[in-house]
Amino acid sequence: MGNSGQLPAPLPEDIIREILHRLPVKCLVRFSGINSSWRKLLLSDQSFVYSHLKHAKNNNINRLTDVLIYSDCYPDYLTTLLESDDELAHHNLGRRDIVVKFKNTALRNPLHLHQDFLVVGCCNGIICLYRKGLFLWNPALRECRALPTCADRWLPDLDFIVFGYDCRNQDYKVLKKHRGQQRAELYSLNRNSWKLIGCDGLSVKNNPSSLTPHSQELDGRLFWISECTGDGSVRSLISFNVSTERFNEFPIPDSVPPIKPCGAVGVFRGCISVLTHREGNRQEYEVWSMKEYGVSESWTRALVVRKRGRLRTGRPVGFTGNGKIVVQWRRGACLYDPSLKRWEKFDMKTKSYMTYRFFVGEYVESLVSIMPPRRRRRWRPLSPLTKFPGRFFKCFLCME
Repeated sequence: MGNSGQLPAPLPEDIIREILHRLPVKCLVRFSGINSSWRKLLLSDQSFVYSHLKHAKNNNINRLTDVLIYSDCYPDYLTTLLESDDELAHHNLGRRDIVVKFKNTALRNPLHLHQDFLVVGCCNGIICLYRKGLFLWNPALRECRALPTCADRWLPDLDFIVFGYDCRNQDYKVLKKHRGQQRAELYSLNRNSWKLIGCDGLSVKNNPSSLTPHSQELDGRLFWISECTGDGSVRSLISFNVSTERFNEFPIPDSVPPIKPCGAVGVFRGCISVLTHREGNRQEYEVWSMKEYGVSESWTRALVVRKRGRLRTGRPVGFTGNGKIVVQWRRGACLYDPSLKRWEKFDMKTKSYMTYRFFVGEYVESLVSIMPPRRRRRWRPLSPLTKFPGRFFKCFLCME
């Protein structure tokens, strides 16, 4: 106590890193403006960024949770995240109390797009959006940027568009194919450029159109359902390995109910699965799973849920991480728990019945920047900066 006038010795670097690993992104973003060495660590050290992300997923410090995103830009909102009363907690579809007490929190449109858009995917805290162009958005870092345009002009009809993470190269990629093209276009965040890749393994001559509005990631592959004929009689499960950039196509047996006009692909009990529904006398939701990757004979009906009352008009949206089913109902959504065999309904006061506006997936706040590696220190803020009240954030835009 006699040496109270002396400053304490600085903590060793490894202890500082360990402490920072345990803090949520919101705190780390604040700290980056206090200490220059911390800012360099938090924004430039990719080993720390991904070790923090791994720690966050394993220990849930940033609330790895299921989040339902509704895309509605009328009049001036980009998306709606469902949150609990805790401003840091995203709406957890696995907890009944939050389902009952949820409130809508509108995140203002960072790009001022007063138009419809599609949530392509969500991975490691990055949300990919599409509307006559592609955008990457990390709400935790307050970053949003438009991707550069590809070499070919934008065509109106998309066969498919997906977003995923290349774990081998620590890269994020967007894959899209337009109707009539014989090759697909692939964007790499590390290269910040597009390239054309062959569609070997796909029935490109039949223009396979996606029947599911979103893809699903499992073991480094992206999955979605496509049809190869106009009447939907030929259906396939498409697989794309994000690291090797190769396609695979597996036929879906006739025993699986029709997926058109709507359906969902996701992970159910550890297997890639399809959520669909039967019409007519047998009004049921069905979950079909491919038990062995690439083996068409392994498709098995894993779950049957009888439609009841007004839920007969519901449309499949997807699966939560803990195996619950999400169905759009009127202008809200319903959640089915297979273990409890119980439905729960919550009203979102949406303005549309269109299923493609809904996206359900796992979200975790992360330090992963959506800026290209060479530009991660050269943010250019929107002018003028939109002043959001309270917990709303300012967004940064990097136009190429």
